[in-house]
Amino acid sequence: MNAISLNTTTAEGILLTNLYQLARIRVKTFTKNEAAKWVGGRRRLEKLVAENKIRQCKPGDQQNSSWRCDAEDVLRHAMILQS
Repeated sequence: MNAISLNTTTAEGILLTNLYQLARIRVKTFTKNEAAKWVGGRRRLEKLVAENKIRQCKPGDQQNSSWRCDAEDVLRHAMILQS
């Protein structure tokens, strides 16, 4: 897996840049599973959250309530599979 920079001129880079800008305009969040798909896996997501690179919150008071990850942060650390 290779990370695609937000500053690239490839189609993937342009798409990722547009998604990133949209996430900044609208306060969008991803579930833990959605965010894990974007960043390249659950372990990488948990590592980024632990390093405070991805902001997350649990909107519910219960122990089993779902994570909500900030879309801007997730897209900043997104990985795109290249074949």
